[in-house]
Amino acid sequence: MIDQTPSRRVPAWTFALLATLALTAAGAQDPSVEDLEAGLATQTGLERARTLAQLTDRLRGDAADQAIEYGREALELFEEFPDPEAEVATWNEMGWAFMTLGDLEQATAHAERGRERAIETDEQLGLSRALNNLGVVARRLGRSAEAIDYFSKAMRIQDALGAEFEVAGSMNNLGVVYGLDLNDYERALGYHRSALGVRERLGDKRAIALSLANVGSIYFRLGDLQRSLEHQQRALELRRELGIKFRIASSLANVAELHTALGDPDEALVHLEESIAISRETGEKARVATGLVLETHAYTTSGRPEEALTAAEEAVVVGDQSGELPIMTLSRLALASANRHLGRLTEAERWARQALSMSEEISLNLVDQSHLEISNILEGAGDYEGALAAFRAHEQAKEAYFDAERAKRTEVLSVQFETDRREREISALESQRELQELRLRNQVLVRNGILVGALLFGIVGLWVYRRRLEVNRQLEELSLRDPLTGLRNRRFFYQTVEGDLAASLREHRAALEAGTEAEGADLIFLLIDVDEFKSINDEHGHSVGDLVIRRVGETILATCRTSDVVVRWGGEEFLVLGRFVDRREAGPMAERIRSAVEELEVVPPSGRPIHRTCSIGFASFPFFPGSPAALSWERVLELADQAAYSAKGAGKNRWVGITAGESPTGEAVARLQSTDLREGVADGALILESSES
Repeated sequence: MIDQTPSRRVPAWTFALLATLALTAAGAQDPSVEDLEAGLATQTGLERARTLAQLTDRLRGDAADQAIEYGREALELFEEFPDPEAEVATWNEMGWAFMTLGDLEQATAHAERGRERAIETDEQLGLSRALNNLGVVARRLGRSAEAIDYFSKAMRIQDALGAEFEVAGSMNNLGVVYGLDLNDYERALGYHRSALGVRERLGDKRAIALSLANVGSIYFRLGDLQRSLEHQQRALELRRELGIKFRIASSLANVAELHTALGDPDEALVHLEESIAISRETGEKARVATGLVLETHAYTTSGRPEEALTAAEEAVVVGDQSGELPIMTLSRLALASANRHLGRLTEAERWARQALSMSEEISLNLVDQSHLEISNILEGAGDYEGALAAFRAHEQAKEAYFDAERAKRTEVLSVQFETDRREREISALESQRELQELRLRNQVLVRNGILVGALLFGIVGLWVYRRRLEVNRQLEELSLRDPLTGLRNRRFFYQTVEGDLAASLREHRAALEAGTEAEGADLIFLLIDVDEFKSINDEHGHSVGDLVIRRVGETILATCRTSDVVVRWGGEEFLVLGRFVDRREAGPMAERIRSAVEELEVVPPSGRPIHRTCSIGFASFPFFPGSPAALSWERVLELADQAAYSAKGAGKNRWVGITAGESPTGEAVARLQSTDLREGVADGALILESSES
């Protein structure tokens, strides 16, 4: 039977998700490819160049060779008839077309050229798309940290431009890397749900369906099969409405796999029959083979081994025709399993060893599965010594896989630390230089103003006034950051939190009116206190204490999402505002921060490493989802503070979360306004959860 452990499986839709790193989608009102090509017959000059650029974009995935030809002609025309925006887009879309063809060297070269031209012409949106292309290439080459760096930079540019559609695309890309490459499912879920929220607000059904499928896949890996099925079914409904056949086939396969995992293989087979039929019609051999692999497992689960064998045998044939090594490996594992269930152990072992040989070239996870299948076969044949050896190889492969994942995550953290540090240093230097230049200019202007007549003095005075306003704006920005860590400070938090609170309340109230749950609309307040910090100042001095605070701040910032707000709350305290998440993610979020701080090693000039832990308390807003305005956010923050105090009192290096223990009656709310933590827990008004419970 198929292994249902989320952290170890390679679901069929893994390979569908490999194609979800996307930058743009054609709008519903765009002219068809046929109309665009027909227009070329009469077009010349810039008009023709722009049409060719559009065709390059539209055909980059479905007809990549033709897209590249159109792109080359467009670039030649842009040399004579400049259009920087369209030229940058053409370089980027040609890069994507080369990725479709698997030519990553040319894909990189075109993306780099797109980036260069975007910088030269100040095409910021084009720059972000070039960075996204480079991120996709880096990911395909197995460089996850580099991919995250590219995607994050792209998203910052898009966010500054207010380009919400593109921001959602970058969040989607980050979610794919964290989910598929790093197995950081909570972080991946956060990105995918954020992307989904943006896309739902914009109303782009194709993009909404993609995000629903991605969210569903992460829930699958987290073991929440029912929620996964709900999202995959919603994606399927949208894709049927849009009529995009290959996407419909993908969603049908996703839903089918979930039905098998939930113990309903007959329903799975109904969906798979339609999925495979569509894939045969569209000629997508890899998708046909994937459907047949799933069909093998569904037949096996329903006790129909002969039909499972037939499906697996065809999966191997079609998978080999696709030329995709992961599909070829999975189809052999399916055939090995089908033969094993029929007692044909020699044949089963032959196919499993073929899968092992192939998997060693591509995936430790597939190596792990191949060894496990061999172990099961040998055990069935009575070769217990061989089965034990294969099982040990399976355990070693699994451990090597997890070691590789840990190494990737460490690399990602290192890149994020360095990027954030570099950006803060550049920002600080630029601010200082600009302020010095502005003061010098103002001094010169004042002197000139004294020497000229009243009219010129008035003109210069106005200019000086405007420049002083700019200086004040920059000083205001500096005043919103903590000078030691570069993080946001309390003043920034109090100036911006009201907008987040209002948005959260709107989402919850709308959900209540609709009779639904407000997904991803909670705000989580996490107060973090460094344990035993005073002893650092006492033993090493305040300069080392400052170093520790900076490094802890960097660690917390790198652990949180880019959409979260990280604040130096004062002294050795930090506040994280988890923005627009599900309150059920608070515990995993706190654990990631606790674990990252625990693993942090700070090496001061003295050379003796310093380690510290932290105590964390958290509470969510609205505190009562069924009555969003019942408890103020200030009181919720106080409860988080009391939870942090409780964590420290219970032994430190832990987190404590607090939630409502009863419905928000007027009496309960009044009691919570004044009750301390212990009294609230004692009378049932509050419930505590802890990392140590």
